[in-house]
Amino acid sequence: MRKPTEIFEKTLLDKLGWGPRTPFYHTEGRIPTEPEMISYSHICYRATENNKPKFVLEIDITIEQFLNNQDILKDLEEIEESDRKFFRKEKKYLWVIDEYYELLLLPEITQNPEGDRGHICHTNITGGSPARHGGELWYGKDSIVFLNNFSGRFYTNDKNEWLAVVDVFIKAGYKKVVDIDLRKNDIPVIYEK
Repeated sequence: MRKPTEIFEKTLLDKLGWGPRTPFYHTEGRIPTEPEMISYSHICYRATENNKPKFVLEIDITIEQFLNNQDILKDLEEIEESDRKFFRKEKKYLWVIDEYYELLLLPEITQNPEGDRGHICHTNITGGSPARHGGELWYGKDSIVFLNNFSGRFYTNDKNEWLAVVDVFIKAGYKKVVDIDLRKNDIPVIYEK
Protein backbone atom coordinates (compact mmCIF):
# COMPACT_ATOMS: atom_id res chain seq x y z
CA MET A 1 0.00 0.00 0.00
CA ARG A 2 1.48 3.32 -1.12
CA LYS A 3 1.58 6.36 1.11
CA PRO A 4 -0.35 9.49 0.07
CA THR A 5 2.97 11.31 -0.35
CA GLU A 6 3.81 8.71 -3.02
CA ILE A 7 0.43 9.12 -4.77
CA PHE A 8 -0.13 12.88 -4.76
CA GLU A 9 2.37 15.49 -5.93
CA LYS A 10 3.96 17.64 -3.24
CA THR A 11 2.56 20.79 -4.85
CA LEU A 12 -0.98 19.44 -4.42
CA LEU A 13 -0.37 18.46 -0.80
CA ASP A 14 1.05 21.92 -0.09
CA LYS A 15 -2.14 23.50 -1.47
CA LEU A 16 -4.19 21.67 1.15
CA GLY A 17 -2.99 24.28 3.62
CA TRP A 18 -0.64 24.36 6.52
CA GLY A 19 -3.00 22.34 8.69
CA PRO A 20 -3.67 20.04 10.16
CA ARG A 21 -6.62 21.63 11.90
CA THR A 22 -7.30 20.58 15.43
CA PRO A 23 -10.86 19.53 16.17
CA PHE A 24 -12.94 22.60 16.95
CA TYR A 25 -16.47 23.86 16.66
CA HIS A 26 -17.53 27.01 14.93
CA THR A 27 -19.57 27.66 18.06
CA GLU A 28 -17.38 29.58 20.46
CA GLY A 29 -16.60 27.74 23.66
CA ARG A 30 -17.77 24.35 22.30
CA ILE A 31 -15.17 21.61 22.45
CA PRO A 32 -15.56 18.01 21.27
CA THR A 33 -16.96 15.67 23.90
CA GLU A 34 -15.29 12.44 24.95
CA PRO A 35 -17.62 10.23 22.84
CA GLU A 36 -16.77 12.39 19.80
CA MET A 37 -13.10 11.53 20.36
CA ILE A 38 -13.62 7.73 20.28
CA SER A 39 -11.63 6.41 17.35
CA TYR A 40 -13.39 4.56 14.55
CA SER A 41 -10.33 4.79 12.29
CA HIS A 42 -9.87 1.00 12.33
CA ILE A 43 -13.09 0.56 10.32
CA CYS A 44 -12.66 3.53 7.96
CA TYR A 45 -12.40 2.99 4.27
CA ARG A 46 -9.07 4.22 2.90
CA ALA A 47 -10.02 5.95 -0.37
CA THR A 48 -6.58 7.40 -1.09
CA GLU A 49 -5.91 4.83 -3.83
CA ASN A 50 -9.10 2.85 -4.20
CA ASN A 51 -11.83 5.38 -4.69
CA LYS A 52 -14.87 3.25 -3.93
CA PRO A 53 -15.65 0.73 -1.20
CA LYS A 54 -16.54 -2.77 -2.41
CA PHE A 55 -20.04 -2.54 -0.97
CA VAL A 56 -20.98 1.08 -1.45
CA LEU A 57 -24.04 2.96 -0.25
CA GLU A 58 -25.03 4.63 -3.49
CA ILE A 59 -27.72 7.12 -4.50
CA ASP A 60 -29.40 6.34 -7.79
CA ILE A 61 -28.36 9.49 -9.67
CA THR A 62 -26.36 9.81 -12.89
CA ILE A 63 -24.70 13.05 -13.94
CA GLU A 64 -27.36 13.53 -16.63
CA GLN A 65 -30.15 13.19 -14.08
CA PHE A 66 -28.38 15.60 -11.76
CA LEU A 67 -28.06 18.21 -14.50
CA ASN A 68 -31.56 17.82 -15.88
CA ASN A 69 -33.79 17.14 -12.87
CA GLN A 70 -34.58 20.32 -10.93
CA ASP A 71 -36.00 18.26 -8.04
CA ILE A 72 -32.52 16.87 -7.36
CA LEU A 73 -31.05 20.37 -7.16
CA LYS A 74 -33.89 21.49 -4.87
CA ASP A 75 -33.18 18.48 -2.67
CA LEU A 76 -29.79 19.99 -1.81
CA GLU A 77 -31.51 23.08 -0.42
CA GLU A 78 -33.61 21.00 1.97
CA ILE A 79 -32.20 21.74 5.43
CA GLU A 80 -33.95 18.89 7.20
CA GLU A 81 -32.22 15.72 6.00
CA SER A 82 -35.21 13.53 6.81
CA ASP A 83 -37.20 15.48 4.17
CA ARG A 84 -34.71 14.81 1.39
CA LYS A 85 -35.61 12.39 -1.40
CA PHE A 86 -32.18 11.95 -3.03
CA PHE A 87 -29.35 13.01 -0.71
CA ARG A 88 -30.49 10.86 2.19
CA LYS A 89 -28.63 10.45 5.44
CA GLU A 90 -28.72 6.65 5.10
CA LYS A 91 -26.45 6.90 2.03
CA LYS A 92 -24.14 9.63 3.35
CA TYR A 93 -20.46 9.18 4.13
CA LEU A 94 -18.29 11.43 6.23
CA TRP A 95 -14.84 12.02 4.74
CA VAL A 96 -11.62 13.35 6.20
CA ILE A 97 -8.18 14.08 4.82
CA ASP A 98 -6.18 13.31 7.93
CA GLU A 99 -2.92 14.85 9.10
CA TYR A 100 -0.97 12.32 6.98
CA TYR A 101 -2.98 13.13 3.82
CA GLU A 102 -4.98 9.89 3.92
CA LEU A 103 -8.49 10.19 2.48
CA LEU A 104 -10.73 8.28 4.89
CA LEU A 105 -14.47 7.55 4.60
CA LEU A 106 -17.07 6.11 6.92
CA PRO A 107 -20.86 5.90 6.54
CA GLU A 108 -22.40 8.49 8.84
CA ILE A 109 -24.96 5.93 9.98
CA THR A 110 -22.13 4.05 11.74
CA GLN A 111 -23.33 3.89 15.33
CA ASN A 112 -21.61 5.64 18.20
CA PRO A 113 -23.86 4.73 21.13
CA GLU A 114 -21.75 6.87 23.46
CA GLY A 115 -22.38 10.08 21.51
CA ASP A 116 -25.26 12.56 21.67
CA ARG A 117 -26.16 11.91 18.03
CA GLY A 118 -26.06 8.15 18.21
CA HIS A 119 -23.80 8.02 15.14
CA ILE A 120 -20.23 8.96 14.31
CA CYS A 121 -18.85 12.43 13.58
CA HIS A 122 -15.66 13.61 11.86
CA THR A 123 -13.54 13.43 15.01
CA ASN A 124 -14.46 9.75 15.37
CA ILE A 125 -12.71 9.13 12.05
CA THR A 126 -9.51 10.72 13.37
CA GLY A 127 -9.91 9.58 16.97
CA GLY A 128 -9.75 13.22 18.04
CA SER A 129 -6.51 13.84 16.18
CA PRO A 130 -6.07 16.77 13.80
CA ALA A 131 -7.14 16.58 10.17
CA ARG A 132 -6.62 18.81 7.17
CA HIS A 133 -10.18 18.83 5.80
CA GLY A 134 -13.51 17.05 6.18
CA GLY A 135 -17.04 16.96 4.84
CA GLU A 136 -19.89 14.84 3.54
CA LEU A 137 -20.06 12.63 0.46
CA TRP A 138 -22.61 10.64 -1.54
CA TYR A 139 -21.70 8.12 -4.23
CA GLY A 140 -23.70 8.43 -7.43
CA LYS A 141 -23.74 6.18 -10.48
CA ASP A 142 -20.78 5.91 -12.89
CA SER A 143 -17.97 6.84 -10.45
CA ILE A 144 -19.52 10.20 -9.59
CA VAL A 145 -19.09 11.58 -6.12
CA PHE A 146 -21.16 14.40 -4.65
CA LEU A 147 -19.10 16.26 -2.12
CA ASN A 148 -19.29 19.13 0.32
CA ASN A 149 -17.15 20.57 3.12
CA PHE A 150 -19.81 20.38 5.85
CA SER A 151 -17.75 19.73 8.92
CA GLY A 152 -17.96 21.73 12.10
CA ARG A 153 -14.39 20.80 12.83
CA PHE A 154 -12.46 20.55 9.57
CA TYR A 155 -14.12 23.17 7.34
CA THR A 156 -12.21 25.66 5.17
CA ASN A 157 -13.22 29.00 3.70
CA ASP A 158 -10.08 29.11 1.57
CA LYS A 159 -11.01 28.63 -2.12
CA ASN A 160 -7.53 27.35 -3.09
CA GLU A 161 -7.49 24.78 -0.31
CA TRP A 162 -10.97 23.60 -1.36
CA LEU A 163 -9.86 23.23 -5.00
CA ALA A 164 -6.92 21.16 -3.76
CA VAL A 165 -9.38 18.95 -1.84
CA VAL A 166 -11.39 18.41 -5.04
CA ASP A 167 -8.14 17.60 -6.86
CA VAL A 168 -7.30 14.96 -4.22
CA PHE A 169 -10.62 13.24 -4.95
CA ILE A 170 -9.98 13.37 -8.71
CA LYS A 171 -6.46 12.03 -8.35
CA ALA A 172 -7.80 9.29 -6.06
CA GLY A 173 -9.75 7.98 -9.06
CA TYR A 174 -13.15 9.64 -9.12
CA LYS A 175 -14.17 10.45 -12.71
CA LYS A 176 -16.50 13.30 -11.76
CA VAL A 177 -16.57 15.27 -8.53
CA VAL A 178 -19.69 17.38 -8.03
CA ASP A 179 -19.13 20.14 -5.50
CA ILE A 180 -22.53 20.53 -3.84
CA ASP A 181 -21.36 22.92 -1.14
CA LEU A 182 -23.93 25.67 -1.65
CA ARG A 183 -22.21 27.76 1.03
CA LYS A 184 -19.28 28.12 -1.38
CA ASN A 185 -21.14 28.18 -4.72
CA ASP A 186 -24.48 29.49 -5.94
CA ILE A 187 -24.92 26.29 -7.96
CA PRO A 188 -23.15 22.92 -7.87
CA VAL A 189 -19.84 22.78 -9.75
CA ILE A 190 -18.71 19.70 -11.69
CA TYR A 191 -15.02 18.79 -11.91
CA GLU A 192 -13.81 16.03 -14.23
CA LYS A 193 -10.70 13.91 -14.51
